[in-house]
Amino acid sequence: MKPSLAALLFWISVVVCTIAELAIVAATARASRRSAAADADATLDLPRVDGARPLPRPRRWLELFYVAAPAIALAVLFVFTWRAIHLADASSHAQSSAGMSAVTGSDTGSATGSVSER
Repeated sequence: MKPSLAALLFWISVVVCTIAELAIVAATARASRRSAAADADATLDLPRVDGARPLPRPRRWLELFYVAAPAIALAVLFVFTWRAIHLADASSHAQSSAGMSAVTGSDTGSATGSVSER
């Protein structure tokens, strides 16, 4: 069976988006490790300011959520797109087979029979 253009474009999109998501996860993990190492070695000689609030700590779970949520949403979108492609292919296949049966006359009799009845 020859793959349709829509299926080919779909799989190219899946591969490109997967590579992009893996790059985002790798960059997030790398940045998280660097910030953890910097926090452990950080001995800054900053002057104390009365009433100053300390800097917020990075929230790694929030960073992971910001990485995982779009990846999950994209996966769900790909599932629904794949279903739609298959439904469209199935309906076009059914229409083409129905058109072929009308041309050959297998549904309502032969084409020459209908002409001779007139």
